[in-house]
Order: sequence, then structure tokens, then C-alpha cells
Amino acid sequence: KGQIRALAQSIKKQLDGQNFDVFLVSSTAPRAQHSSEIIAKVLQIPESKIYFNQNLWSDATQGGSIQEAKKLTDEAIQEGRFTIFVSHVDMAPIIANHVIGELRLKAQAVALACGQGMFITDNSFSLIP
Repeated sequence: KGQIRALAQSIKKQLDGQNFDVFLVSSTAPRAQHSSEIIAKVLQIPESKIYFNQNLWSDATQGGSIQEAKKLTDEAIQEGRFTIFVSHVDMAPIIANHVIGELRLKAQAVALACGQGMFITDNSFSLIP
């Protein structure tokens, strides 16, 4: 809880004073859903902009789809939406590195720790918190 609350506060700080329409796409994994609830509450994201997708949960018991997860990120990029993805831990670096590649950012592969996120703009990214 503490890590996710800190992440949400960091995102809120990054967004302060900017007029972004924020969307949240979450894995159906229970822990991801719980994390999404915390993030949505801190950022005051309305339920109409929160989506749950089983393709963001990939482990030994769930057959999430890397291709579908990439498709979700591509749609967010193409539509220029500020989107927060909350995935299962195994899917997080795949999504992060895909986005870096799609935006053609000059970066090496990213390894995200639990409770960590990436803030991505048109030409740069930073790990948060």
C-alpha cells in the first residue's frame, strides 16, 4: 500500500498544474486492482476512465497476452492519452520497453521494481518515485 500510495503521489506531483485527461488501465490480478483503486483515489480518476484487462496479467496461472498489452499501449500513444498502466509484475518491463521503443526514446532496457512507474513524455522518460 505504501509503495503504491507513494507512486500515486509522485504521479500527482508530475501532473500538477497540467491539464491532462487521465485514464487508468489495470490488470485483473487482485493486487493490481487494489493498486489501481489507490491510484484512482489519489488522482481522483472517475470510474468511467478506469478499465480492467486480463491481458495485463501473465504468470503461471494466467495467460495474459503480450501482443494485446502492446496493442493497448499503442492505442494510448496514437490517441495521445495520458494513461496509467497497472500490470502484473511480469508484464511491467515488457510494456515499459515497448513504449520506449514505440516512442523511439534513446534508452536502454528498463527494469521496474514493484511500486515503481515511468513518466513518459514525447521525448523522455523518468522512473518514479
